[in-house]
Amino acid sequence: MVMSKMRENMKSIMLILTIAFVAWLVLDWVQSRNQSTQAGANPIVGVVNGQDIRYVQWSRYLQSELDQARQGASQPLTDEETYRVTEQAWNQMVNQVLIQQELERLGIGVSNAEIKQAFRTSPPPALRNHPAFQTDGHFDYQKYQAFFARPGVDVNLLQQIEEYYRTVLPQSKLVQLVSQEVDVSDADLWAAYRDQNETARVKYVSLDPSTVVPDSAVIVSDQEIQQYYDAHRAEFERPAAATVDVVTLSQLPSAQDTATARRTADSLRNLVEGGKETFSDLVKKLSSDSASGLKASNLGWIHRGDLVSAVDSVAFSLRGGAVSPPILAGSSFHLVHVDARRGDSLSLDHVLVPIQLSTEHQDRIFDDMDQLESLALDAGLVPAADSMGVEVRKGVEVTRGSQFVPGAGALGVAVEWAFDAETTPGTVSQFYQNGLGYHILQLESRSDSSMAPLAAVRGQIRARLLEGKKVDVLRQRMDRVGQEARANGGLEKAAAAHGWRVQESPTFSRQDFVQGLGRATQAVGAAFGLPVGSVSDALDAGGRLALVQVEDRTPADRKQFLQVEGQLRAQMLTQQRQTYVQQWLQALRDHADIQDLRQQLAVARSPST
Repeated sequence: MVMSKMRENMKSIMLILTIAFVAWLVLDWVQSRNQSTQAGANPIVGVVNGQDIRYVQWSRYLQSELDQARQGASQPLTDEETYRVTEQAWNQMVNQVLIQQELERLGIGVSNAEIKQAFRTSPPPALRNHPAFQTDGHFDYQKYQAFFARPGVDVNLLQQIEEYYRTVLPQSKLVQLVSQEVDVSDADLWAAYRDQNETARVKYVSLDPSTVVPDSAVIVSDQEIQQYYDAHRAEFERPAAATVDVVTLSQLPSAQDTATARRTADSLRNLVEGGKETFSDLVKKLSSDSASGLKASNLGWIHRGDLVSAVDSVAFSLRGGAVSPPILAGSSFHLVHVDARRGDSLSLDHVLVPIQLSTEHQDRIFDDMDQLESLALDAGLVPAADSMGVEVRKGVEVTRGSQFVPGAGALGVAVEWAFDAETTPGTVSQFYQNGLGYHILQLESRSDSSMAPLAAVRGQIRARLLEGKKVDVLRQRMDRVGQEARANGGLEKAAAAHGWRVQESPTFSRQDFVQGLGRATQAVGAAFGLPVGSVSDALDAGGRLALVQVEDRTPADRKQFLQVEGQLRAQMLTQQRQTYVQQWLQALRDHADIQDLRQQLAVARSPST
């Protein structure tokens, strides 16, 4: 019976392995890079340290990454999401090529014996997590062994597993080699524990220089502005910029879409109230109906405050067995049914009705897109938008390397278009989609990186110098008050003489954020460095200045530290090794000769106009 179920699962096992072993697709080019290939059929899309990346290998890997992203998404990927997945896939592919080059340089490989040992003792994660090899939610090694011990195991499956280990095991060796010098000293370990567990409590005065010191109390001269500009020219380098006109067609639901969702929620509630369905049966039916777009589940026992505020307040006002009216929260209507009450807890069934664009609304958007694009290509974007009564944002500036278009949100794919060599002033883009809607652009102009003229940044420099001088003025004043406090009976007495309010903190650690003192600031550090009872001078406190009087401090417990020392060391060692490997990989990239030829290939393959 068990084996027959496993045979039934063979297709899904093969599918999940195909997804999990995409690293082999990345490195497949290595095995075939010396084979002659017709350039037109499999052109070069990139070069890494003199080694070619071919179109076929890149497209296979990209498709696998896009397929994974689509499987994990509740809706089709937008253009912006597709762009991000594509760029992430490219970076991953370059990284894998660099890693493979290091493996070859260092002569790191893997033997057949090592593969057999890993196959027996370290199954691939895709198999460990597959339902065919699970018992009560845990990996069952006996099922795993039995499956591969039976006769007639698919040869392709075994080949994929072998390729997985031939890719992963050498990389694991390389990571161990790279990170073997990383260690955590006893001092670092204790410091990390102490930072989490030593606590303090303080009284303090926290002041904002920008409001306490009036503008009239400080003077910024033209000479100082000029001197700052000359000494900090790098700060005023402007990146290459493009000016575009933008039209956005929103895909946010309309009032009519909201009303439709409300009617759906009302009809579901009426089924229950009219006795045609129990709420539990409704939940079971909807939870297995993915086509409806509705979501239903039993939330189990929940406490007050566990749900979003609007739903929480209604749920806890219901009596046992009652069904709520539709509750609008965010972009959905919620129905809740109180299955049972126990003290402060409720057992709830829940149905969520999302507010979605209707088919008619979506069709109208597509019709508007077709009309606007057609008119824009003939007459330009601004006249086209004006003729349709659509808002156009003129003169929007985007900068090279940014992923954002002001007013349109994250839209790196459009920024890349604006700086493409084939995009000339007057060119109209296609529509690009992100979470806010569909966006079409027309390029007005582009400018190279340049130095901002003094006139353009004078106000910015003046504000910065003004802020610095206010800090200096307030620091001197607070230092004097700190001296008074140390000489004459503490912070409260000295602060009261100047009309300043003294606050008392809760107990906090070095890593906590403290209102008025900030996080990891001089003021927070003083709570653990000054003697108990002493008062500090003015200290930086996250954009403010503070005087701190240490009221109490509880040191970290050495005995408790010894109990968790091993676990903490393992955690820190893992974190530091991961960080070190990431830095090592970034160093490989920084020193590599990487040529990205994807755009040139796209231009060369595009039909001539």
